[in-house]
Amino acid sequence: MHKNWLYKTPHWRWQRSIADLITRLVEGRASRTLVWQRVQEIPPTEGWPDDAKTYVRLAYEFAVKNRPKDEA
Repeated sequence: MHKNWLYKTPHWRWQRSIADLITRLVEGRASRTLVWQRVQEIPPTEGWPDDAKTYVRLAYEFAVKNRPKDEA
């Protein structure tokens, strides 16, 4: 995955890009470790303040909670 793929239109806002990335990875059953590795590839412009880390954690928890159920 090219590290800046989410910065291109229409994905120009970091928060939206991260939420979309996390949602896609969680729906694909990626592990929490893999999700964090991918998120670290596209850091916010100001680095990783506590607010950004909290946003990622909450986005991950929300995506997991709302992940479609497995059809078996």
